[in-house]
Amino acid sequence: MSQINANRSPAPEPRASEAPGEDSAPRSRDRAPVGARGAVEQGRGA
Repeated sequence: MSQINANRSPAPEPRASEAPGEDSAPRSRDRAPVGARGAVEQGRGA
C-alpha cells in the first residue's frame, strides 16, 4: 500500500490531464517514466 501511495501522490497531477484523454493514458504507460507506477497500474488493470 505504501508503494501505491507514493506513486499516487505525483500521479494525480499528470494523470488528471491524461485521464480525459485515453489516448494519452496508454502513451504514459508505454513510456513508463515511473516504473513503480506502471507496475501498480498493470496489477490493478490485470
